[in-house]
Amino acid sequence: MKKLPTFIVLILVLSISNSCFAFWIWSPKSKKWRNPKYSPLAAPQAQFKKAMERYEVSDFKTALVEFRKVLKHYADSKEAPEAQYYIGKCYEALGDPYQAFLEYQKVVDSYPYSERIGEIVELEYNIGDYFLNRERHKWLGIVMDELFEHPSIEIFGKVIANAPYSEPAQAAQYKLGLLYKGLARYEEAIKSFTELIEKYPESKWNAPAKYQLALCSARASLDSDYDQELTQQAKENFEEFLAENPDAEISEEAQKEFAELRNKEAEKYFNIAAFYHKQHDFSGAKVYYNYVLKNYPGSSWADKAKEELKKAEVKLEGIVELIRNNQKGKAKKKSKFPMKSSYDKFLNEVNNMDEKYYTNENCNGCGICEKICPVDNIKLVNEKPEWQHGCQMCTACLHYCPQIGIEWGEYTIGRERYQNYYIKVKEIMEQKET
Repeated sequence: MKKLPTFIVLILVLSISNSCFAFWIWSPKSKKWRNPKYSPLAAPQAQFKKAMERYEVSDFKTALVEFRKVLKHYADSKEAPEAQYYIGKCYEALGDPYQAFLEYQKVVDSYPYSERIGEIVELEYNIGDYFLNRERHKWLGIVMDELFEHPSIEIFGKVIANAPYSEPAQAAQYKLGLLYKGLARYEEAIKSFTELIEKYPESKWNAPAKYQLALCSARASLDSDYDQELTQQAKENFEEFLAENPDAEISEEAQKEFAELRNKEAEKYFNIAAFYHKQHDFSGAKVYYNYVLKNYPGSSWADKAKEELKKAEVKLEGIVELIRNNQKGKAKKKSKFPMKSSYDKFLNEVNNMDEKYYTNENCNGCGICEKICPVDNIKLVNEKPEWQHGCQMCTACLHYCPQIGIEWGEYTIGRERYQNYYIKVKEIMEQKET
């Protein structure tokens, strides 16, 4: 094989070298090779201007490169926050709204005194709104938003944090609640709407937030096992909204939620009646069956209450007839446990058992114990309860004290209190008044 002449090899090497190193220049100052293509211009103003020229002709990819040079080489210049802002604009123009949000947020985090903050908050809000309203992407039938955190949660959160009392922040707070509601995250939705109502009482979003709060409270109550607090709160939220907005058109969804809420509440009272019925306390059962019929006439439990009420009344009539005729009737099977002597002792001593009641340092004189005592055995003296020795030992005062400020001897110290799952303090007070 013949070798190429030396001069031909030399020409080839030189030609390749020229093509490879045409854009590299030796800098005596830095003592390094540099490529002008990747180097900034000598001043931040000139570099920013060069970037803007590419941006204005919609060459957004090149503009990104040039704006980043401003940030890399002139981070402390007045052009830096503007360059960061336009990087966000470039990504938005290139169809990458989430990356645009991240770049806008860098202006807020790194340059909090920038004159662009107000504009950026609005831009971020618009991006959050875009993600909120866009069509939900599916892959193999799976909604992708359900696998990953919805981007609007992060974006709206930043809008609220960046400018908490701005118009975009109020709207973001409302739409964040809507988003949580749509994701069936009702507790977080309730928190968002509640914060909006409390932080922005004069906001135009206040009334819609109260409406949505009522819906979410109802849905949270309906989706959980019976929770008295949640159900009551949902009912109060609906009633408050309707009282403040009597002319408001309630959506079909809201009407359905409210109907289900009332139905669930009716079920609670029906179950109380059923409990008394099962215990052969027909008069107690009758009270609660009638309560369901009177207060929840359109519920699914009203018909059941009506039917069971007839059965209870038949039983009561039978007992009354036996008493009238001084006759004996069949009683429930007696327990083998010798309770009579214990019961007689209890009857003899019950009135004075309240001598063991006393208040601890938690008592604040709220007076709830006095208001709920069924036999008016408690009087408030100098903002402290005094028991009048007519006690029936129902222990309502002990268990319903909100401060855990009442003790009975040494038996209750440090122990948990028990409250009937179905009965609230307010209901005890109302029943006592009637």
